[in-house]
Amino acid sequence: PEQLVEIVMKTEMKAGANSPVDLLAAKIIERSNIETIVLNGEIPRNILEAVNGKHEGTVIKK
Repeated sequence: PEQLVEIVMKTEMKAGANSPVDLLAAKIIERSNIETIVLNGEIPRNILEAVNGKHEGTVIKK
């Protein structure tokens, strides 16, 4: 989670930057130790796989 905050902070400083989470969300993830999955929500299969514990993408955890 600490790396996520650093990445988001650097990204938000650039003009036209785009990040999967904003700085507030990154800080909440860091502070709360919430395991977080980053996935493409436009593909319904990805959501179903994540719910079933079969996600193979990015996982943010301590």
